[in-house]
Amino acid sequence: MSATNRKGGRGAGPDPAAPDGVPPDKLIPFLTAPSLAVRILRAAGVGGLAFLVAWYVSYLFLPEGLLRAGPSGIGFSAAGGALTAAAVLAGNLLLRIRGLPAGYLAAAWGFLYAGVKAGTNSFLVPYAQRITPTFRVFSRGMIYEMLAWAILAAASCGWARFELDRRGSGLRGASPKPTREEVLAAAGGALLTAAALALEAAGVLPA
Repeated sequence: MSATNRKGGRGAGPDPAAPDGVPPDKLIPFLTAPSLAVRILRAAGVGGLAFLVAWYVSYLFLPEGLLRAGPSGIGFSAAGGALTAAAVLAGNLLLRIRGLPAGYLAAAWGFLYAGVKAGTNSFLVPYAQRITPTFRVFSRGMIYEMLAWAILAAASCGWARFELDRRGSGLRGASPKPTREEVLAAAGGALLTAAALALEAAGVLPA
């Protein structure tokens, strides 16, 4: 990855201002800022907003227990959180789509799914009645899973091996160069995912 790309954004690929006939996208540079800390904060902020919107909309319009798992729910829930984290990392390692790391799409799905799960009270151990957005949800491992997804997405956003150009006309190879702080942050995100899943599965976190 060239020095120019690093200045414009960690996963930015071609210059978004290039005169290729495609209007520049404002969200992608926002999410792929050069600073790792800024990327994590922005990914967590945008994801958290999506989570809250999905929560409130599903609270209003979807039936309670819509996504509640059956008797094997603990294993299913843990697998879902782990698979989302793996999809975020794998997507970012594989491909950028017109400058957007593919893992961000997996993270977005995870945030929206978590919001619907909260809004429909589809937890393994549900509340007595479903609730509107509240700080009580911080007692759920799901919140820390989402933070881990944001960390993984932000840390690995410049690691893609291939990029689909902004016109969508073909793939080109990339030469990612992960930094030490990115690798450490990704490892921390993976550990946070494992800890959140373990705590919730073990019932350590209160309902």
